Amino acid sequence: MRKAWFLAFLLVALAGSWLQAQSGGDPLRGTWYGGSSNPDNAGYKYQYTFIPTGKDRWYVMADGAYNPDSLGAAVWTTWTGEVVKRSGRYEIRMIALLTNDPVHPPEELPTIHGVMGLLTLNSERQVTINYDTWAAYKWGDDPFVSEPQSWMLAPGKGPPITEVINRMSMGK
Repeated sequence: MRKAWFLAFLLVALAGSWLQAQSGGDPLRGTWYGGSSNPDNAGYKYQYTFIPTGKDRWYVMADGAYNPDSLGAAVWTTWTGEVVKRSGRYEIRMIALLTNDPVHPPEELPTIHGVMGLLTLNSERQVTINYDTWAAYKWGDDPFVSEPQSWMLAPGKGPPITEVINRMSMGK
């Protein structure tokens, strides 16, 4: 009887280790898709990529599937930034550059937009991101450090922008 319990325990432990190895033990690594669940922003969808860069750190890229004109910009770059796990919380900060200058090359320096928020791991296949800060900075300013030129969403001033994203499946 003891031998059977030991073998069952060993089998469960090995299966858990195998599953952990398949995901690399990383809760975020990979490609994700989804977007805003806020009624006013439901059409804004993104493809996210998370790449581990160190212990509890990830490079993040979010590429939007919408026309930048809908946000009042002629050109809007991909959002890029970092996720850092601190005290059990996943903090995200990303920036994107935008300009309304249609001239090639642009004569106007771009504006730096920065978003900041928290990620919640709903499951190994779904994450909710709550952005509670969105600000615009002048070229030359240090995003998240300098005083913003303008706020789209000031900290504590209104509901967060909520996005739900799902991990891309690799099939069977």
